[in-house]
Amino acid sequence: MSTAIDLVEGTSKTIYTSRFPIPAVTATIAIFTHIENVLHILLVERGQDPHKGKLALPGGFLDCNDDPDLMATAKRELEEETGLSDIPLLFVCVQSTINRDPRQRVIDNVFTAIVPYTEVKAGDDAASAKWYPVDSITELAFDHLYSMYQALYKSGLNEQKLDDSFEEGWCMKRPVPVYLKRHHGDTVTINTLEGPVSLSDGNFKATGSQGEEWPITAANVYRTYELISK
Repeated sequence: MSTAIDLVEGTSKTIYTSRFPIPAVTATIAIFTHIENVLHILLVERGQDPHKGKLALPGGFLDCNDDPDLMATAKRELEEETGLSDIPLLFVCVQSTINRDPRQRVIDNVFTAIVPYTEVKAGDDAASAKWYPVDSITELAFDHLYSMYQALYKSGLNEQKLDDSFEEGWCMKRPVPVYLKRHHGDTVTINTLEGPVSLSDGNFKATGSQGEEWPITAANVYRTYELISK
């Protein structure tokens, strides 16, 4: 509900009150491109706290007065922070973990797109905006690393075709952090896949950091696989 309170004679301001805590709502955008056949993601350096100086996905808060919907929020924040405009966006997921933002309870809505390479320019509260190889990213502000993996999965960029060229003895190019959904429930965990890669009954598997085997399928791994022969 809302209550109008006279602050100065002849003027008023609307103050919103509620019996329940009111969360903030944000939009975060994961934009991918290919540069010399290498998958890159668009990141900004945060110019303000929290996480000042850290890399993050572009994004920001819903403007309740001017944004008609969260898609508009995402497009506005993307243009303000990176200069990219008129990008068709795909909704990915909602991030709502209670402590994901130290300022307050923030419900984040993640969007993604794959675009041709274009120059970007930092603006608003972003100190810089640049393209980074996806494989080089191991840490981001907030829970944006997980959001990046979710966007990879949603866009299909995580899939790696393993066909007749596979040979026994191949292994992961390097230990790769991945988010995986266990077969026995919906628990999503972070793990590290390491070599070797095995083929059993037509199913490819990789060894986790705890020695357990994980099936390599698009439904279970939010990450691009890179395989090289020993």
